[in-house]
Amino acid sequence: MKSHAPTTDETNKKTLETFYTAFQKRDGETMAKLYTPTAQFEDAVFKLEGPKIGAMWRMLCQSGKDLKISYSVLSATKDTGKVQWIAEYTFAATGRKVINHISATFEMKEG
Repeated sequence: MKSHAPTTDETNKKTLETFYTAFQKRDGETMAKLYTPTAQFEDAVFKLEGPKIGAMWRMLCQSGKDLKISYSVLSATKDTGKVQWIAEYTFAATGRKVINHISATFEMKEG
């Protein structure tokens, strides 16, 4: 029997690891450079395109004084990537600790 599981694309896996390692280091500049100029980003808070995505990551990295990121690349194929990650930080408005569990899906283009 042949397996129909998608094969791992090592280049795209490395890109995802570079992205989240930069996030762990609060390096928004590196994160921003990994997006194509026509990229689109959407989550519960933001819906952005192009350079505005990089600006969002820079802002989040600068403002997250006690931000801790952990992640696991679940898959990386020629066209897609999936990452499970956790963000831990203090919400400035209330002083409460926040732990967000996030599933991210990426469309991979141009390496």
